Amino acid sequence: KQSSFVCSHLRGRVYLRIASRDRFAMSPPVGTLHYIEQTSYKAEKALIAAKFNGIALDQKKFDAQKDARKPDFIAKNPTSKVPYLETDMGCIFTSNAIARYIARCRADTALYGKCFDDEGQIDTWLEFCTHELEVPLMTWVYPVMGLMEDIPKASADAQADV
Repeated sequence: KQSSFVCSHLRGRVYLRIASRDRFAMSPPVGTLHYIEQTSYKAEKALIAAKFNGIALDQKKFDAQKDARKPDFIAKNPTSKVPYLETDMGCIFTSNAIARYIARCRADTALYGKCFDDEGQIDTWLEFCTHELEVPLMTWVYPVMGLMEDIPKASADAQADV
């Protein structure tokens, strides 16, 4: 099937529109998603958004021990936050920002809503999940995975919060 890819700019955002008979035709990769294997769930937000939006992303595991000190990494991503999405236009970091960017890449799918109010509702639930679920779940699950020290009171509080 033939597809045409049009990149348009609106309010500083880049939208990739695909004109095709196949609504879910994959686009060329919009960038490379760098992630740390131990916290890959953070990258999965972007990968899920990409899957639902028909957008391809290259993926690359990030080794914090050796990659974080490389001058090219620091130049591209001065905050040193991982995951980050490297695009032709620069880097986007934090899992929610990347997922939002990917969701907005195709306005025709309305993954990020059809209007400003929809975007607000989506932002509300993303922030709720981050602060009310992810933080307690990390406090509860990371010790089990050996990713952080187990503090029994913190784990019990996290279990109660979820």
